[in-house]
Parts: sequence; structure tokens; C-alpha cells
Amino acid sequence: MRIITLLLFALLTACGGGGSLYSDGSPDYYDFNYQPELDEPHYALGPGVTLQARIVWDGTPGAPIETTQHVPMGFVQITDKNTVKNSDGQPIWTHGAGAFVGANGLALELWSRVDGVTVGTFWTQASNRCVFNTLGTSVGTDQCLADTPNPAGYLTPAPGFQLKKGTPYILTMYLQETSPGWMTLRAKLYEATQFEAVEVQSGLIGFEKARHFPDQGQQLRAAIARTPGSKGEPSVSYDFLGDLIAWEDTGRKFSAKEIAMLAGE
Repeated sequence: MRIITLLLFALLTACGGGGSLYSDGSPDYYDFNYQPELDEPHYALGPGVTLQARIVWDGTPGAPIETTQHVPMGFVQITDKNTVKNSDGQPIWTHGAGAFVGANGLALELWSRVDGVTVGTFWTQASNRCVFNTLGTSVGTDQCLADTPNPAGYLTPAPGFQLKKGTPYILTMYLQETSPGWMTLRAKLYEATQFEAVEVQSGLIGFEKARHFPDQGQQLRAAIARTPGSKGEPSVSYDFLGDLIAWEDTGRKFSAKEIAMLAGE
């Protein structure tokens, strides 16, 4: 794991807002929020858009989270409003691209509609970094990622990763059109402690823009969610961080003040 670089100037800029996500114990209850001040126009996919958030499962710091759950974040669109609603009556997204932190660490995820159903396609370090979907099926072993940086797609390993309560996880993603009609999604996961902030994993995938961002006239909405879980599971706090972390890092150490700000102290 590498010590990450932080731009001190960016640390002093305003963040993008935050909130909490809850589980009510229902198997089909998704708590999710949109952050409209971070929305981007569709054409911004050309030069590139970035999204970053600090995510913390509430509870005793360092206590392991035993249940399988994760928090996805991304830029999304809604092409069908007849979907699951949150407590504010907003429909969950149908298309988009993003990343999530969960029991297996970092994952890269794409969303699209298949036969009228929203399907998430994702890569984690489980199953040799091969692609699966939210229907619970493998999409194909020919779509597996390398475990070292590779322009064709990769996801670095973190074999000892343990999802913990009270630990600030920093999730950052960058979307950019790399050739006409084709996008690249890059993502990184960091973990902050009282003493340091380290890069846990990074990854990259390519995808077809029209399949995952089909409506050129619709904004890209910044979104975050948590998966359904058992009743009594800890709530999740989050803060969007603006451009807090420089995407290209140089591996330098932080000062104590920078680490505290990154961890939200």
C-alpha cells in the first residue's frame, strides 16, 4: 500500500456535502442519495469528471463488519422512474458508472438496463477479478482484469482487506472519454487512520459510453447508496470531498494536519 499525495490547497476548498445511509432490515430496501451540486453535464464526459467521498461505517473504531454489504458511488442517469424509491421519493438510477467499497475492498461497477431491469456489472478481487452482475451470474471468464496496472483493465489486490467500523475509507473515481464513444473508469480506495493515509487498491476498466450514459440531454447525477442489510446494521456516514485528492500521486507522506483533515477529524 502506498502513502497517497494530497494537495494542501485542495484540502482547504469546500467539500461537496454529506449525509447518512441506513438499513431498515428489508431485503429490497436501498438507501441512496443524490448530490445535485456535484452534477455534471453529459458533455463533461469528454474532458473528464471526478467524484470523491469519505465513507465510514458507524460504530466502534476497528471493529470488523461481519455481514456482506457495500457502498457504491458514481455518476448516473435515470431513464425509467418506475424503480425503487428512497425515503424522499426519488427513483434509484438505471444507468451509470462508478465504484464501491465493500467486504472485498474496491470494486468497479457499471449500470445499464437489460430487458427492463437495471443490472449492475462489477469487478472485485474475488473470483480472480472476473466480471459478475447483480443477477448473481458470471458474465464471462474472458472479462477478467489483470492484477497490476494495465491499460486494458486491472484491479490491484488487497488480500488482507477487512471492512471495519469507524474507519474512514476514501473512494475516488475518474471518468473520461478516451476515444469516440468509449470511456475509461479509474478508481482508487484509500484507508485513513490516526497516523497515516494509505492507498489500498486501484483499478481501471473501459466501457461503451452510449450503453451506460444513453441520454445526451440529461445531467450526470452524483449518487451514493448502501446495499440492503440486516436490521441493526450500522449506519453509514459519508462526505463528498470535491477535488480533495490529486488523481496522480507522487507517494509523499502527509503531515499530521493533512491526515486529520482527510480522516474527517
